[in-house]
Amino acid sequence: MVAAGLLLSACAGGPMPPEWQSQSHASMERFTQQYLEGDSQAAERSFAEVKAAVASTGRPELAARAELVRCALGTAALDAGACAQFESMRGDATAEDQAYGDFVGGHLREQDVPRLPAQYRGVATARDEAVRNKATQQIEDPVSRLVAAGVLFRLARLSPEGLAAAIDTASAQGYRRPLLAYLNVQAKRAESAGDAVAAQAIQKRIDLVYQSLPKTK
Repeated sequence: MVAAGLLLSACAGGPMPPEWQSQSHASMERFTQQYLEGDSQAAERSFAEVKAAVASTGRPELAARAELVRCALGTAALDAGACAQFESMRGDATAEDQAYGDFVGGHLREQDVPRLPAQYRGVATARDEAVRNKATQQIEDPVSRLVAAGVLFRLARLSPEGLAAAIDTASAQGYRRPLLAYLNVQAKRAESAGDAVAAQAIQKRIDLVYQSLPKTK
C-alpha cells in the first residue's frame, strides 16, 4: 500500500538494491505497522531510521515522499496534524506525490486523477456520496481503504455505512490507532442522536482497545 507503493521497494529477482533502499523500505514497513497498532514510541524510532536512510541520498523528493507516507497513515487514523511536515516540503515532491498529497488532504480534483494510485481513482471520480463510499469499501488493501475513509471523513462525506466499514477494517487488522479514532466518531454520532444504548456499547469497545495499547516506557 502506502509504504511499499511510495517508497521504492526493490524489484523481485533484480540486482541487490542499495543499502539505503533496503533499510528505508524495511523501516517504513515497521513504522506503518507500529503506527497503525498504536505503538507511538516504536513508530517514531522506525520513522527516524527511514529519514536517516533517505537523507543519505541527498534527494529532497524522497524525504518529501517519506513524509507523505506519514501523512497518508495519519489520514487513515484521522490525525489532522500528520500532514504538516509534508506540506512544508511540498515544493520538493514530485507531481505524482503532490497529487496524492492533495487527495489525502481532501482535495478531489479531476485533473489529478491520472496521477493518483489506481485504488483511489474510483473514490476521486465518484459523483455522489453513496458511490464514493461504495468505491472506498471496495478497495482491496485495508490500509488504502482506511486512507480513503479518512479522506471522506475530512470532507465530511463519510456515511454511517462507510464509518462502520472503516471500523470493521481496522478491527479485523488489529489497527488500534484508526480503530479508536473511528469508534470515537461513531460514539459521538450515537450521543448526538440520543442513542444511549449504542453509545454505551461503543464505549465498551473503546475501553477494551485502550487496555491493549502498548505501555509507554
